[in-house]
Amino acid sequence: MELIQMELGILQANCYIIGDPKTKEAVIIDPGYPDKELLDWLQNEEWKIRGIWLTHGHFDHIGAVPFLKDQLGVQVRVHSLENEYLENPELNLSASYSSTELSFSGDHQMEDGDTVSMGNHIFHVIHVPGHTTGSVCYYEPKEKVLFSGDVLFRGSIGRTDLPKGSLSDLMNHIKEKLLVLPEDTVVYPGHGPATTIEEEKKSNSYLSDQWYETN
Repeated sequence: MELIQMELGILQANCYIIGDPKTKEAVIIDPGYPDKELLDWLQNEEWKIRGIWLTHGHFDHIGAVPFLKDQLGVQVRVHSLENEYLENPELNLSASYSSTELSFSGDHQMEDGDTVSMGNHIFHVIHVPGHTTGSVCYYEPKEKVLFSGDVLFRGSIGRTDLPKGSLSDLMNHIKEKLLVLPEDTVVYPGHGPATTIEEEKKSNSYLSDQWYETN
């Protein structure tokens, strides 16, 4: 699997383009802004873009979606509970933080445990609510890679003080669904550098046993 990472928009959200070099198929994860770097890459590369996968519906992760849908004719996958974020500028925060209010619908709504494919790679959809109600991670067990969106970062976790956030939901689902993955799983977050499950279990202070014992 080939991976391209770009930091897009005012919040430098990570956009990932993942591709299968055997089939030349690729998908875009969280295109937050129609940045020149992204547009140049799409114009100059020969990948067949098969879709857009969203980890969640905040403006810094979805800002380029309407443009890309129009230009590429691709469809968008999002968790069923997250579609209201895409449609509501208040929930997706574009009404407050962006010059353009965003409102559109996903084409395919997913549920926890679903699988999505990119070339010969199969990804498992892991629903991890708390940052938003429909936040998901995408996990490929053969490659041992996890695209975590704004659920889990290197040394941190996603914010829960935004509309419909829940700290207890986020913490409990991270423990039950992410920390049980193989420790050498590489985590590609929505902001900042990559990490591993092992590293976060060892050094992420937000995920200490003390928090779980007292809550």
